[in-house]
Amino acid sequence: MNSEDISQLKKRILSLEIELSSIKKSLEGLEVSAFSSKSNSQASALETTTKKKISADDLIQERLVPIQEQAEKIPSFAWDQWEFLLGGNWIAKIGILAMLLAFGWFMDLAFRYEWIGDSGKIFFGLFAGFLFFYGGFYYSKQNYRILTPALIGSGGTILYITIFTAYRFYHFFYITETFFYLTMINILLVFLAKIARSEVIYFFGYIGAVLSPVMVSTGENSYQFLFIYLTLCNLLFLYASRNQKWLWAPLLVFLSNWIVLGVWMSESLTKSSFWAPFLYTNFICFLFLFRELFLEVNLSKDTIQSKILVVGSLFLAAIYASMILNNFYPSFSPHGILFMGFVAVFTLDRFQKKQGIDWNSPILIYVASALVMFSLLREMERSWLSLALLSLGSIYTLGFIKISSEKNNHIKIIASVLWILTLLRVIFFNGLEDETSKLILNSRFLIYLLTTISLSYFFFQFKKRNSDRNTILIFGIAAIAISALGFLWEIRYSINEVYWRSLAYSAVFVIYSAAFLILGFLRSSAILRRIGVVFALIILLKFIIFDVWALSLLTKIIAGFSIGLLLVVLGLFYEKFKEKVLGNN
Repeated sequence: MNSEDISQLKKRILSLEIELSSIKKSLEGLEVSAFSSKSNSQASALETTTKKKISADDLIQERLVPIQEQAEKIPSFAWDQWEFLLGGNWIAKIGILAMLLAFGWFMDLAFRYEWIGDSGKIFFGLFAGFLFFYGGFYYSKQNYRILTPALIGSGGTILYITIFTAYRFYHFFYITETFFYLTMINILLVFLAKIARSEVIYFFGYIGAVLSPVMVSTGENSYQFLFIYLTLCNLLFLYASRNQKWLWAPLLVFLSNWIVLGVWMSESLTKSSFWAPFLYTNFICFLFLFRELFLEVNLSKDTIQSKILVVGSLFLAAIYASMILNNFYPSFSPHGILFMGFVAVFTLDRFQKKQGIDWNSPILIYVASALVMFSLLREMERSWLSLALLSLGSIYTLGFIKISSEKNNHIKIIASVLWILTLLRVIFFNGLEDETSKLILNSRFLIYLLTTISLSYFFFQFKKRNSDRNTILIFGIAAIAISALGFLWEIRYSINEVYWRSLAYSAVFVIYSAAFLILGFLRSSAILRRIGVVFALIILLKFIIFDVWALSLLTKIIAGFSIGLLLVVLGLFYEKFKEKVLGNN
């Protein structure tokens, strides 16, 4: 649409507004006329309306001319924004960064040629830091909103570095004095960031706050000082960011905490005690979980940064806790991951009781499940691993049954994955474990028995609650298949002679077929009868494909009579209960 069309539309809108105003005033005049002479008031109102209509075109022209002139003067929005962003924001901050680099190079040159004495270097650094502070406050009075935070933050960084240098290289301060001065600067910058609601001030100040004590703590293994100081920095961050929709400062604090802790652990973990790094690891995790899920949940619930902080806190805390335990108590290393899994479950419970169910719920559910599963898969083996997977699958399935909310279908997904892993483990790993223990009295059969009981229980629970038909069938069929497979594996490892082993397989299928057929006819259940027929067909196929060609003469005779008798009895039952069978589906 060109400028001429826009002008025409504006002209029409203005004309309609003037006409509407004229009609309203005429109506008011008519209402007033009810209390005065009709003839005089009507003539007056008519005359007023005529004059306003005549002057409408003139008013339109008068108001359109400045509008058109302003429209011509309006520049391109995108270019203006980019010009201001580049010239008023980035260039200023890059300039400050260049000044900081130049300051560092100058100090290096002065140190190298000893232009300035030791105390002079420190006083010069303090002077430069406070000069930046002064510049920031001065420009804040001039309403320079972009330059001011960068100057104040840079001044804080210079002061951090200067105090660190005075302690580390020139020994002007003791460690307690250094801690006090750094803490005061940190608190000052936090309050300035809080008052100004400026993420930039906090960003600059936090960089200096973290770098200085990290360097201070080296060489002497003063990890107590390091962790106490970083804990204070984190608590001040919690205060400064309260009710602030900061995007990058939380990520900076999050990453710096884990990086500093990781670097320290790689160099000094063996020289420290267990509790200091372990407690600090948990503190970082709880800090960000508390901030993102409880303290600032209304501000952070729609941001991707919050999701990163929640998931990252739990996973990194699990990894670090496991590493710390592995260094001091190697046998308990998986328990660090398991502990953080329980932390995620506890957080989920507290969160749902306070906030209800939202996007955080599935995140916590999946993270907790992944941590618990990984901790179990890492160390457990053989039957213990199968038992652990079975227990987890049962717990999640029970949780899904008890929680009726559709939003908790994520529990169903996790339970399904756990059951798939459990069944694969039970069938292919436990089944292939060749144990020479007594028939049935072994851990392999115990796992099959517990799996069958668990599947059967959930089959009846889902049936009782009229759940999805496919879910009911899956649990029922799985329970029958696992129970039969358990007996087949027992026969496989208990009977060495091939012919009698095959005959025992057939006996298991015969028993299952007869049991389901009898129950099906007694309870008039079509599904039970059909399961019995399936087992009978399995026996028949086995006899045709394998028994006829591979068994000895004696076992063939026994198998033939047994299978024949079963099939004849099956036919008689169906003939006798023909009406009952055809009468129900």
